[in-house]
Amino acid sequence: MKKLILLFGFVFAFPPPACCGDTVLKGMFGATFTQTGVSDNWSGQEKNSKSWGLKLDASAVRKYLKTEWSNTLKEEYGKSEISGSPEQVSLDLIDFNSVFTYKASVYANPYVSFLVTTVHDTFHDPVTYRESAGVGWAFIDREKHHLKLRTGFAYDQKFGSKIGAVRETGAEGVFNYDIVLSETSKFVSEARYFTAFKSDSNLRWDSSFYAKLSQYVTLALNYLEIFNSTPDAKREWPTEIETRFTVTLGLSYNLF
Repeated sequence: MKKLILLFGFVFAFPPPACCGDTVLKGMFGATFTQTGVSDNWSGQEKNSKSWGLKLDASAVRKYLKTEWSNTLKEEYGKSEISGSPEQVSLDLIDFNSVFTYKASVYANPYVSFLVTTVHDTFHDPVTYRESAGVGWAFIDREKHHLKLRTGFAYDQKFGSKIGAVRETGAEGVFNYDIVLSETSKFVSEARYFTAFKSDSNLRWDSSFYAKLSQYVTLALNYLEIFNSTPDAKREWPTEIETRFTVTLGLSYNLF
């Protein structure tokens, strides 16, 4: 995992020369902090509480004449505490995805990708690795408007103290959509679907709306849906979808 983060940092720090391709860097770093303090004789329902969170959403895309190498990194970490209760983790995610695409034609482009997902609090426990290969299509590929889909075979590996080692072969489908709505607003959405040939399947749909408040300060609204289906649990769509909504104010670089 550390090697992956170092590799991603190398992409940011040492872009290739102009003759070898162009690198486009984008990112946003946000931080939130709230605190409530009340006296011992406070008659209201409020209690002493505090919460904080950090969020990083960054990408590095290197484009060549016939190939494209796209790297994205999402990190979240935060904690909250209410008087009389232990401190709890409220945000926790490390999600790194690297996709290499060969531009074979205007219709279909083969790709290989690598995904790793884990958390900060108990680093590498659990962790998911996913290697995949398949074909992608760019239905809309304009400067400020993109609609892409890729599907292929995937090998999924999960490791953790509670689950042990789980290795599965299956198929994946990844949907990407982004559009610059105006000079100060942008919408981005990604849906990942993985289904194992012999067991469970899962869907992760992550959507964000960005509104630029100044040259570097951006407001981000994020909505996340997660659905896991297993043969034993018999979970049903859409009554058992996990959802999360977050608001972040942070610094952005080349986000639009």
